Amino acid sequence: RSAGVRGLCLGSFLLHAFKRVRKRVLRMSRIIVCLPLVLFAASSLTSEISEHENHEATPFEEDECYFAYQNASEAVQIKGKIYVKSQNFNSSLPPLCDSAERIASFNATHYLFSLAAVIPHFPKFVVKFNTSFVLSMTGNHCEYNAMTYRYETRQPPKLRKLMYMNDNRTCMIFVDERNSTAEAARCQLLQPEKYADEKVPDDCQKVYDDNCPGLNITVYHSYCKNL
Repeated sequence: RSAGVRGLCLGSFLLHAFKRVRKRVLRMSRIIVCLPLVLFAASSLTSEISEHENHEATPFEEDECYFAYQNASEAVQIKGKIYVKSQNFNSSLPPLCDSAERIASFNATHYLFSLAAVIPHFPKFVVKFNTSFVLSMTGNHCEYNAMTYRYETRQPPKLRKLMYMNDNRTCMIFVDERNSTAEAARCQLLQPEKYADEKVPDDCQKVYDDNCPGLNITVYHSYCKNL
């Protein structure tokens, strides 16, 4: 009888131990299953935050740290032709020898410019047209930093912002209007005729390289001045 009792007790003990081990295994399996879910959720949340921050990032042309380099009123006072040296986007026609020149001033915000370009495959055929330049302020700017004008004869006027102009006014960068860095920057790097054959200043080139990714289309060549 005592042996039978001991057998029952041993069986009960083993059954109880088995249940405890089973519970621990189930608990561990739940943890292992949930861990990837937690990691995935954390990863997803981090990705969403990062994407949101990138989407909301302030473009260079609206960053208050650089407002001193974005005075469009000074840019339109440059005399003579201003040539597009390079740009990072395709135009309706391949850009070649594109230039702009102020020919009249009506008031502090309204100017008349002559735009010129060479027709591809016809290197001596220059097309010119006049367009109004109307200055405006965008974002938190307290001085005029943007201008609206017709860039192509077949397109409506568009607003473009002065992204950067160096202190000596020997180079400048214009960019199409955009709301955040989530939108691609369509940029043109320009230099006045007097400096067009010189190397682009390092500061101007760095701003362009850092903020205007994409194509690298050379628009200006030394023969453009003779057309």
